[in-house]
Amino acid sequence: MYFYISINLKNCFMKNLTLLFSAFLAFSYSAFSQCEGVALPYFENAESATAPQLPDCMVSGYFTFASTEIFETTATPIEGFSGNALLYNTEIVAEGIPEDAGTGVTLGIPSIAFSAGTSYTVSYKYGMSNPDGVMGLVRIMLVRGGEYTYLPEQNNVAAGNPSTFISAPFTVAESDSYYFAIEIHLAGGQGYLYLDDITIEETATAAVKENTFSRLTVYPNPVKNEINLANANDVDNLELYTVTGQKVLSQQVTSSDVKINTEAFSAGIYFLKVTAGAAQKTIKIIKE
Repeated sequence: MYFYISINLKNCFMKNLTLLFSAFLAFSYSAFSQCEGVALPYFENAESATAPQLPDCMVSGYFTFASTEIFETTATPIEGFSGNALLYNTEIVAEGIPEDAGTGVTLGIPSIAFSAGTSYTVSYKYGMSNPDGVMGLVRIMLVRGGEYTYLPEQNNVAAGNPSTFISAPFTVAESDSYYFAIEIHLAGGQGYLYLDDITIEETATAAVKENTFSRLTVYPNPVKNEINLANANDVDNLELYTVTGQKVLSQQVTSSDVKINTEAFSAGIYFLKVTAGAAQKTIKIIKE
């Protein structure tokens, strides 16, 4: 069957490479070799991408004849999401194929160095424009040397309301770089499917972060002049970044209640990195 793959390789030796090739029941991520591997924890929310391009070194492909749609970045406001998100149109465009025929799409991420014996989790936010939208099958795959390992799949996932998926902890048999992909099968004609806040991290890191920031509140958001941060545990350091990764504030603190003056910052989207001991949490901030 045909498999179409579109990759944004900006800052990775090549740009906007588009490949069209045939595959039988599987596909190759050889084009990922042009990208440097990413370090854990991995987090992608598409804020650095310019719509409709995917974030750097991210890939999307289709693998049915029913639809040639693939994931792209959208900056259009979406209820339940903030800022950019990844969008897939489930519309059936091929002539003679029923509107509700099955479609398939993948979203791939650059090679990630996993270590044998270490436990990891994957999480992402998902939703659909159709309140009755359903993803028929969702599975996560790890690709290494042409071998495919699938995490436990999810079936008939209701996606009409924005929700967050968190995988069960998993390990890999061999320490190596793995290509990572989310594979989604669903009926066509269901409107738009959205993904956001894709995170891959060590299970221990996730547990520490959850406990440390279980009562963290950041308000108001959107903010005009001042952010208030309150947490059950003392916070050690605060850093504020633009969507392009520029650090615009670094503030050392030892308190569970902190105020951040934002008057001098231009309107737009920022990311607040909060550090408490060994735990870190990043929060999207909208400055009005």
